[in-house]
Amino acid sequence: MKIGLTRVNHEIERYAQGDSPLHRWDARWKLGAFLLLAASCASLSTLEGAGTALLTAIIALVLSRLPLRLTAVRMGEIHLFLIPCFLVLPFTATGPTATFEGIRFSIEGLDMAAMLYLRALSIVMLSIALIYTTPMSRLMQAAESLYFPRTLVQIALLTYRYLFTLAEEFQRIRCALRVRAFRNEMTMHAYRVWANVAGMTLARSLERTERVHNAMKCRGYDGCLKTLKPFQAKVSDMNLFALAIIAAGVAVAVDWAAKGWISI
Repeated sequence: MKIGLTRVNHEIERYAQGDSPLHRWDARWKLGAFLLLAASCASLSTLEGAGTALLTAIIALVLSRLPLRLTAVRMGEIHLFLIPCFLVLPFTATGPTATFEGIRFSIEGLDMAAMLYLRALSIVMLSIALIYTTPMSRLMQAAESLYFPRTLVQIALLTYRYLFTLAEEFQRIRCALRVRAFRNEMTMHAYRVWANVAGMTLARSLERTERVHNAMKCRGYDGCLKTLKPFQAKVSDMNLFALAIIAAGVAVAVDWAAKGWISI
């Protein structure tokens, strides 16, 4: 039996081997394009601009050809963090108010909540399209080739890899507790057991980290990510990147037009 964290790892690696326009897109150009789109989404401050960005994110998800069920599950999980925007801002923001079924709320707060919701949802959808169409090792190599700080790239890749290893180690200890008829109850005995489990998990992870580090040094690890498949950009990669620039520009232009800065 595997816990949810390990299941996510297996999902990412499985779907990253698919065949779609986004899967075939060179990882360097894809990462640069998605960072540009995410930055443009974060800069939007109107409903019109955020709606345009959401349309772009939906197109990216369609091009990724990910299963609808997977996308729906991930969207449902992120809504647990996005829905509170509508529970707080409409009732705390100032400005003109309206009443619905006896409930008074701020119109400006509701607009702000909707804008933040659309903006965050767009970034999340873009992130799903990026992560689920690119193997993590390839994505980190692309980040290094784009001159991201090498130390941060190494930390991100190793954290991604061994976070799931740590989760599997914890699951094995948890199964061992079940075999020994341990019951998770609110007692001092249960608290002591879980404290011991946490310490044992950290100790085992430290031992494994030392073994992995020694193995990497024996294999000539020098802090650089090496690959047998060098990046080779094609014309189609540049065309997709140009489309991403256009999409980001359109979203920003619609946002500026909604604020009256420009006329379209």
